Amino acid sequence: MGNPKEVTCTEAGLTKEDVYTLIFTEMKKHQDGLEMKNIYDIINNKLKEENEILSEQGKASLRRLINSNAVQEGYGLYPIKFTRLSDFP
Repeated sequence: MGNPKEVTCTEAGLTKEDVYTLIFTEMKKHQDGLEMKNIYDIINNKLKEENEILSEQGKASLRRLINSNAVQEGYGLYPIKFTRLSDFP
């Protein structure tokens, strides 16, 4: 199969909604939140299906999505953790 191709989420065909779905599905198993490394692993596990992996640019774009866009959309960020208060009882 060879070395995985380095890509961004967009290059891999993942939308913002796809990324959020992957993260929140996994977050249900980790009620105390996820660290950025965990989020990279979640996305890389999905990308692995197509022999792809996040590039450095892909990681930077993902951080921006989590740190900026997600906050503007109502997701709360706590030191290195990604949670949405309304998603928890």
